Amino acid sequence: MKRYQTILFDFDGTLADTSEGIFNCVRFTQEKMKLREISLEEYLSFVGPPMEESYSRVFALSACDSKRAVSFHKQYGVENGAFEVSLYGSIKKLLKLLREQNRQIGVATLKFQKTTEKIISFLSMSDLFDVVKGSEGIQEETKSSIIDACLHGLPTGTDYESVLVGDSKYDAIGAAEVGIDFIAVTYGFGFKTKEEAQQYDSVFIAESVDDLISFFGERC
Repeated sequence: MKRYQTILFDFDGTLADTSEGIFNCVRFTQEKMKLREISLEEYLSFVGPPMEESYSRVFALSACDSKRAVSFHKQYGVENGAFEVSLYGSIKKLLKLLREQNRQIGVATLKFQKTTEKIISFLSMSDLFDVVKGSEGIQEETKSSIIDACLHGLPTGTDYESVLVGDSKYDAIGAAEVGIDFIAVTYGFGFKTKEEAQQYDSVFIAESVDDLISFFGERC
């Protein structure tokens, strides 16, 4: 049984419920660009995937207009969305447990870097992570490239057994592409059930943060 020395976390839907901020980023963009009204399901589809992909898919925007939409989204996120967020219960308890076990902890997210850093600071969590890697808005960015950058940004690099904890197929695929293990969570926005998560390779499926505490607590 592996004892993971490096644990990476997705952010939206894994560490925090950021839906209010994300929805308001989209609403701000809709207002600025006079975009159509959308359903709750369509708003939810913005949580997790790359923003350009989401705006192109939901609003059928051109590549140029998708970039413009992302700039408005980012503007609201940095100025306001970073404060419209709440941690999932027991997350700080989990991170402090991992700290006490002397593990490396990182954040690998498609959320914008500045917004992620601002949220983490707002939630008084900066001292709980060794590295935070988010999106810089580069077209070539993928979840796997961000995971790879996160691993190489850690104090010991990629020398230890690593695992990514995430709530979506993007996390599962990204972890597989980089060659690290994956833990799925079903309390976020991506996977809704264990059955859905089981469509992707994972070493564990957590239905709550307490499940993660139990999993890592047994591997101290």
